[in-house]
Amino acid sequence: MLVEERRQKVLELVGRRGFIALADLAQAMEASESTIRRDLEHLHQQGVIKRTHGGAIFLGDGLTLPALEERTGSQVEEKKAIARATVNLVENGDAILLDGRLSPTVCPLPTCLPAVARRISSCWAVTCTRGLAWR
Repeated sequence: MLVEERRQKVLELVGRRGFIALADLAQAMEASESTIRRDLEHLHQQGVIKRTHGGAIFLGDGLTLPALEERTGSQVEEKKAIARATVNLVENGDAILLDGRLSPTVCPLPTCLPAVARRISSCWAVTCTRGLAWR
């Protein structure tokens, strides 16, 4: 089997499972673990998988999700409605983690938090995303 053909089959296996262990890949491909490690490293450099200790995670080809900026600007009213519904679930003493790096749906949420402050006496909002902290 040619190197590129083997790498394509490795990518298909990782893509189908989402995560696969190195030993499982080596067995499925009937190749040594060192050969599969080199293939995984090559695919990692291509940006389609992420190497992990003992295996790989499928990342895709980058075409599965539009850019964050594009997703943030689409379905704005729906995202605001989700934010308004979400803050109604917050109760006294709750902690809210706002991780907007991956989800543009979270972006409108900070603008709804003042409504929570009027309704309850104590709540924590935590984020590591600078853009969300300033809203």
